[in-house]
Amino acid sequence: FDGNKVICYTSTSNAHISVIATIIKSDDLIILDQQVHFSVQFPCKNTKLQGTEVKMVRHSNYEMLEEMIRENYNKYNRIWYMADGVYSMHGDLPDTTILKNLIDKYPKLHLYFDDAHGMGWNGKNGAGYIYDRLGISERIVLISTLAKGFGCVGGTAIFADPEMYRRTDVFGGPLSYSHPLSPANVGAAIASAKIHLSDDIYTYQSELKELMNYMNMRLKEKNLTNISSPDSPIYFIGSGLNKVTRNFVHRILQEGIYVNTAMFPVVPNDKSGLRFTLTR
Repeated sequence: FDGNKVICYTSTSNAHISVIATIIKSDDLIILDQQVHFSVQFPCKNTKLQGTEVKMVRHSNYEMLEEMIRENYNKYNRIWYMADGVYSMHGDLPDTTILKNLIDKYPKLHLYFDDAHGMGWNGKNGAGYIYDRLGISERIVLISTLAKGFGCVGGTAIFADPEMYRRTDVFGGPLSYSHPLSPANVGAAIASAKIHLSDDIYTYQSELKELMNYMNMRLKEKNLTNISSPDSPIYFIGSGLNKVTRNFVHRILQEGIYVNTAMFPVVPNDKSGLRFTLTR
């Protein structure tokens, strides 16, 4: 991450608990995207205990977001919009152009991203979708992962603001009461980092992109109800009711193909489906 301050955690969820509890203040406003990962939503509930206001906007509805920013602009010291870099269920991506315009337009606006699903397969040195398009700044905090595309275990918090980093490093909750990464996972993470810092990562990204293009083509040919973004390796085939989804998955497992169900309470009761990811 180009020499920016990074803290490693045992998981991305621990990173969110640590960072949100430390950097959010009582005179801040948190605006959650409706589909931001639960690991972000959960620690935000605890901030309410100190008096922090938490609101929610419809998924990727930027008109609603800007309206909420304008309505609350003079009431709070800082306004935080919390979102995913790649949304975990449908693999869709935030509009970074609109968000860049909003952060330029409103000096009180801060962005907080969980880009765990963007790590590895996207961006320079595999640093992820958000880092590649927005970077980080004193008003952009990025949480990523050593798991998923990175291929190991653990979470990361990346800061451009040295004081925000210092406070989190000293007071950041799980850093003081939870265990560190195990030596084996540290070794695996170092090995993965060496790959990400070599030119091999771009070959691997390109090979995965070819598989994504092939998958998108075949799903279209089969006329399956693919409601996921074609721009990420996360796929969601909508099948509706839970009963239909269970039957669908059972038949695919019998074919020797492993897929996951996505059912209530992760998604609404009538919007279940198959969720799977492509790997290189």
